[in-house]
Amino acid sequence: MITLNIRASLDMPAGKIAAQCAHALSMLILKRCEIVSEDSNTVKLKISDEGSCLLKLNASNINLNFVNDEIFNQLSSNPLASVVIDNGLTCFNNVKTPTVIATTQINGIVENNLKFDVDKNISYKQIGMVNKNADQNEIVKIFAASSAQLLVNEFENNVLKLNKNSPLYSWLTGPFTKIVVGSRKINKFNALYELLSDNKIKNIRNGDKVMVTEPVPDNEAQIYSRFSTFSLV
Repeated sequence: MITLNIRASLDMPAGKIAAQCAHALSMLILKRCEIVSEDSNTVKLKISDEGSCLLKLNASNINLNFVNDEIFNQLSSNPLASVVIDNGLTCFNNVKTPTVIATTQINGIVENNLKFDVDKNISYKQIGMVNKNADQNEIVKIFAASSAQLLVNEFENNVLKLNKNSPLYSWLTGPFTKIVVGSRKINKFNALYELLSDNKIKNIRNGDKVMVTEPVPDNEAQIYSRFSTFSLV
């Protein structure tokens, strides 16, 4: 079981919470993936035996926990946890701010893992589309699991091979940017799904509640994030 501990005092909007929880979940996986080979073109990661069970995660394995700052600070010292520090570009007045901590009893953390830079220029964004009529906490859990699933789907036999020129590599080693938008109209949800399919954008759809795309170029992101009745959540 994984618990996503959300810093309640920040009073983040639902979309921000969903994005930060998705960061935390994927970080939890990547902290358990060791770089086993690397050259100028590719890097190969292997998830530890203990961490491999995270490749089977889904929303039913996730708990949400809104905590005060005292508890949040205590949890941040947990060596098995993943702490998300937002770069502050869209919230928090450009101040880097800890937002969510993912905790688990699953060990298998490795030292030589893939590093990311929150200050790197944004080249790619993952777009999340949610049904505004659905329960907020359910949406957060499904979004986080779906976002991580797009990463998990790239593993073969517990190994992730990344081309350094690929959107996925650029996204994973950068700010890990996500945009979460929503609509109350299911017909618009379906229309956007068709547009993604027509443009051959990989995505995961969970019924009429959540869709999550693969990383798309920053200059194309607004095609999907501003589609029809969709707006920031």
